[in-house]
Formats: sequence, C-alpha cells, structure tokens
Amino acid sequence: MMYAYKPKVRIVWYKPNDLRIHDHQPLRQAHLDAAAGNDNGKDRVIHVLLLDPKLGFGPSAPLSRNANLPRIGMVRARFLLESIKDLEQRLREQNQILWLYIDDTVQVFRTLQSLFDIQAVYAHGPEFCTEEQVIERKMKQFFKNKIPFKCFWGWTLHHPDDVAKIANLEPQRNKSKHSRQRNNAKEHINNDRGSSPRKYCVPERYKDFLHQVCNTKTRQSKCARGPLPNLLPRQWIKPSKLELDSMLSQLQEMSNPFDITALSVECIVRPEVNTMEVGDTIDIPKGGETAALQCMDAYIWKEDRIQNYVGSSDSMTPGHHNALNSTTGLSAYLAHGCLSPRLLYANVQTYERRRTKNRSTYWVFHEMVFRDFFVFQCLQAWKSALYQLKGPIQHDDGGKNHKWRNMNSPKARQLFDLWKEGRTGYPMVDAGMRQLHQTGHMPHLVRQIAAGFLVRDLKLDWRWGAEWFEHCLQDYTPDANYGNWAYRILPLQQLLPLEEAHLTSLELISWPVVHDPKLEYTLEWVPELRSIASSEACTAIQVREPWRMDCAYERKASINVKPCKDSPLWIMSVNRSNWPEYQKIMTGSAWTLAWDKNRIGGCINSSCNYAYPIVAPLELEIQYDKIPLDHSWGVGKLATKQRKNEMETIQSRKNPIINKQENKASKKQAANTTDAKKNLTNPKQKAKSNTGFANPSFHPLLKQAMNEARGKRRKWNPIEALKSSTGMSATKILGTLDLTAKHCGAYYLSGKCKGNRNGRPCRFIMEPIQLEDEKVQRLIDSMRKDNNDAKNAE
Repeated sequence: MMYAYKPKVRIVWYKPNDLRIHDHQPLRQAHLDAAAGNDNGKDRVIHVLLLDPKLGFGPSAPLSRNANLPRIGMVRARFLLESIKDLEQRLREQNQILWLYIDDTVQVFRTLQSLFDIQAVYAHGPEFCTEEQVIERKMKQFFKNKIPFKCFWGWTLHHPDDVAKIANLEPQRNKSKHSRQRNNAKEHINNDRGSSPRKYCVPERYKDFLHQVCNTKTRQSKCARGPLPNLLPRQWIKPSKLELDSMLSQLQEMSNPFDITALSVECIVRPEVNTMEVGDTIDIPKGGETAALQCMDAYIWKEDRIQNYVGSSDSMTPGHHNALNSTTGLSAYLAHGCLSPRLLYANVQTYERRRTKNRSTYWVFHEMVFRDFFVFQCLQAWKSALYQLKGPIQHDDGGKNHKWRNMNSPKARQLFDLWKEGRTGYPMVDAGMRQLHQTGHMPHLVRQIAAGFLVRDLKLDWRWGAEWFEHCLQDYTPDANYGNWAYRILPLQQLLPLEEAHLTSLELISWPVVHDPKLEYTLEWVPELRSIASSEACTAIQVREPWRMDCAYERKASINVKPCKDSPLWIMSVNRSNWPEYQKIMTGSAWTLAWDKNRIGGCINSSCNYAYPIVAPLELEIQYDKIPLDHSWGVGKLATKQRKNEMETIQSRKNPIINKQENKASKKQAANTTDAKKNLTNPKQKAKSNTGFANPSFHPLLKQAMNEARGKRRKWNPIEALKSSTGMSATKILGTLDLTAKHCGAYYLSGKCKGNRNGRPCRFIMEPIQLEDEKVQRLIDSMRKDNNDAKNAE
C-alpha cells in the first residue's frame, strides 16, 4: 500500500556504540531542530538502529579476515541485545519508537527515503576505523546534496578540535578565562555540524599525548567538555496516537524492521556459533544504559570503590588492590555507548571535590585518556596500517627479526586452538582465556600476558589473537582491541634470539607471584589445579608451575634473566615506579628444563589432569621472602612488622614527592623546636620573638589543621579560626586561654602577621576557616596545655 503523502521526519541514526539517550547530541539536536522548524506539527523524529552485516552482525555476516572466526560470540551478542532492549524501553518511556534493522545500511536508508520526506539525518561521527569509514563514505555519497547529514563527535572524553587547539598553541591563551569558558560552552552546544574534526599531528607515544591534554599540576584535563543536559519532557517531539499508528503500519508493511521485544541472540550471531556456550550460572553484567548508570553510581558513590582503583595499564602495583581485581567494570558500557565518557569523568571530578582526590581517581582519568589516544591514532595516523601484520608503528628493525610461523600449517592452527581454549599449560594464561570465553571479560593485565605469549613464544599472527578477542570481549572496540595489540605487544623485544629454546614471557611466572599471591584467580578458572592445591603432598609453587610435577622434570642449564629496562616486564608497563620491587624478588637466575614437544596437547601426568606446556618452561628463581605482601607459596613468609616496613617503603617510593615533603616538614619542625628552646633561654632571642614570626605548627594538632587549610589554598590563623567558630572576640579568646601574642606565635588580632620566615621578612593576610565543635575544643585544650608548658619553662 503506497501513500501519496510522505510525512516529514528527522532520523536519529543509532549505531552499535552509542546506545544511550543521555549526552547524545544527535538525539538532542534532532528534537530541538524539529521543534524549531516544525511546520504545523508535521515534522517528526524517528530513531533507527542499524546493524550492518559488514561489521559482523547477523547470520549472513562474513567471517574474520585472517583466522576465519565468527566476529561476534554469544557473550558479546547477549550484552548487545540487552543494551538494545534497554534503549528501546527508555525511548518508549518518552513515547518514542526505536526501529532496528540488521541489513545493509545504504539499502535501509533507500527504503526509508521511499517512505518519508527526510529533512535531515543525525548521527555520531565521523567514524575513525576503516570498515565503519567505508559505510560512512557510501552514506555520504547516497545523501549527496539531497539530504543534510549532520555528524556530531561523541566517541571520546576529549573533542579533537579542543586537542588540536592545544597542540597548535592557538592564541586562545591571550583571551580572558571567562571568554574561553563562554566560547567552549558555545562550541559544545553548537558543535561543528557535519564537518570533520580539525586535523593535527597526533603524538606517536601516549606519554606525549597525555602531556597535551593533562594539567600536570592539577592532574586534570585541560579541555574536557562536560556532558550535555538531558532533553526536558517538553522538548521531546511526541507524535499523536493517530500519527504513530500510521507510521507503524507504513514501516511494518514496507520495510519490515525487527521486533525488538522478540529479538534473540540468534538474530545477531552466525549459525555456527554455539548458543549454549554460556551458562546461566555465570555472573555476567547486564547490558544497557540503565545498568550502566547503576553500576557507575554504585562504583563511585555507594561503595566508594573508586578510591582503590588500579589502572588496567598499571601492571606493577602489588597488593590486594591491583590491576587484576580493582578495575571499574565499566569498560563494556563505554564500548557500547551505554555510558558517556564525559558523564563518567564529570562524576569523577565531583567525587574528587566532595570526598577525596588520590592516585586512584586520577588513574581513572588516565585510562580514559589512553582510550582517547587510540581513537585519535586510528582517526588521523594509523588508519588501515593498524590491521597489517607489521602493525602501524615503525620499529627499528621493521619487524624483520621476528620469525612468524606459517599460519597455513596445521601446527599453527593447533597452537592457536590450544591458546584460545585455555590449554597452554601455563595457569595464568589458561585462567584468563577461559574467563574470556565464559564471561566476555579478562583483566587487562592478563590480556597483556596472553597476547605477549601468543606473539613472542608461539610466534603466531597477532591478528588471529585480536580476532578471537573481537569474538569474545564485551568491551570490544576496534581501536582499543587492535590498538593495544599493535601498541603494546608488537614492539616487545625478545629476551633471547633462540627460536624455540624456552619461554621468554617471564610475566607468566613472575606476575602471578605479586598479583595472585593467594592463587584465588588461578584456581577459580582452572579447576584441574584445585585438587593439587588441596593435596598435602604438593606445594603452592607446583600449582603456579605445574610442570614441576612431571616425572621427567629435570634441570638442564642455568641462564641469566635479570630484569632490565629493555625487557618485556619494563616495556609492557605504564607505571614503573615499583620496578625496584621486581628487581628485588627476581634474582636474575633461571633454569632451563627438559621438555618434549611431542607431548603437546597431552597432560602432565596421570595424577594431574592439566595440560602439558606447549612451550618449553623455565624454573625462575624468586626470592619469596622479598615479596612485599602475604602469599601462599609456603616458604619465607614475612613477619608482620617486616612486611609493614616493606609496604611503607613501597608507598614512599610510589609517592616520592609526598615523601620528600614529609622529610622536609620533619626537618623544619625539628629546627623550629631547637629555635624555641633557644628563645626560652636567650634573653635577646626572647625579646626578638615578641615581634618575630613564630612557627604556627608548634603542636601536631595545629599543624594538622593548618595543612588542611593549605589543601584549601588558604592561610590559617588559629585565633581567627576560633573567632569564626566560637563567635568570641579575639580578646576574650586570649583571656580565656590566658595567652599572649608571643605564646600564640605572634599572631596579631587584625589577622595580619609580620615577622621573619626563613631569614626573609614576610607580610600576609590569613583568612579564617570554619572548624567543627569537637576540633575547636581540642584546639583550645591543646593551646592551654602548650601555654602552661611555656610558662613553666620560663
């Protein structure tokens, strides 16, 4: 049935990575434009979600380019399905309809053009990865000058234009602060409609990019924009029931979109994907914007877990909170666009203002900048080179020294299958690969281990591993997945030039010692080792290195594997402040072991139903008594006091600036104490102190309160603080405490203080601060005590 009249509509083009309604500029702009340009109430807004088979969606989707794998697995498909249904529900609450198509993008828009008078198409863009860019170019060619195509950048925390301004050092710095804020706000609301982001030279290394966007003093972003306000109820363009029924019948008759309420994962994946590979007993986070906002609220505000966050790239932080178990759990929501990165960062900044600001809160921002770095590199630098065997980064040797296996050989396919199934014979790799397959998640720390093992030791095409990650990962995005492989794994150097001598990925053995000291992670995902762990005849070291239980276990030769700054341990880590701890626990000695390559695919022995190592293992010599935390290896466990001293040493090394300030403060306090004693015994010095500046931190409580005031960037005066807190006059306070200006540290009642600090004259105004009643009473008691002590000394 054809209609003579075509309704005027504006289309919001949803994509698989922007499934939300908050901070969604295409959605916002479409409704605002429809309200502004409404012609007798006939302009409407429809929301279309397209899953193109060229990107791996649907039963007819092509296989991956290298390993011939289905590009979307069950776990990832389930998360996507839940996110789509949640988006449809949230739009329905606003009396809006979401149309879902699993078809060619150009063909869908051709059908929509035959049904509606399309006024404009709104979408996030431009795309930054090659396959998506091909589809976008075809759409622009289809639209040409007939239909306005308006793109809005919303993929990252930072806008490329803002970063380009900083990188190009435009004369924005000569403008006033308020002028810059007004201009940024104007650019945010009136984004460059349909235009491409400004091009600039993206730094090759992440550290240089971080310095561009991060203020080193405040450790905050220089140019991150805040999230857009949500549409008000009156701003949604809501069709009448008659119009809605007419549009529904027309769409269903002509274009036949999917019924989202009846949508199943079988509609998203290829037929050969096992729909029962994920059990219902496994706890997998639910997808969708609603779940994303709940998880963010719980992580930041309800449970305060953000203050213990350890970055996914921070592979050298030991302790209970590490990169293995202290991640945010929000990466999948960011990848599917269920959570805006700008909204997340706004919550982090609010948390820092209201509760606490520490290294963990900064590291959340740090990881978001890393995410932006990969997007900008794909957009303006790497492009199609990201998917080549040698990768997009130029190496000194051009990658010629690395001997890749022939991927057409049966041996390569056998090793790859053992790797992806978690049967390599190395517990940390196997635990991670099994967790990935069953839950769609794997800690970034373990991803580095598994990826480095595939490239350095198995010498398999890294793109095969990246395609398996694409199949499984809930938080898959092409820029982050392929970018991490290319940026972190490909540049790694070999410890030894031998082709099949022994294991070179020392992280497989050394990192579990620090990051899984209780074997909790390993035993959770490798159940074959649980019987060994519970046996009295075996030790925890044999659980971490099961090949020690082999009947043919035998040392061959001693070699030197001293960790140095060109080793994979150093290259793969962003935070290297704890490097001395790794040098401390590793002596630099190791033993090569007897190994039979014909036993690959079998078990270690009859009593241990665990896989035989597919690469010749090592016996790494580790000083267990040097591990700075509790462990379950059964030897050399540190005493409580010694372990506490070790942790204090680590904390001081992790915060050298704070440590230096504390040492400086302690020295200064000791010098002030000596000067105070001299003032009490030397009449000349005592007379001089009547007009001189005395150290205000003569009591620890006063010093603590003064430091708190310094954190608020305020000078601190105890007399003025007591005045504002108690409502008493300064004279009455001095009378109550029986103090004089000399004993109080020469604080003048006007709030001015003049005297001598570090041999130089100074004059400044001290602002009062509010103190709690309990603190005021403690302060009064401490000052009275110090006054009595001073009188007795005189």
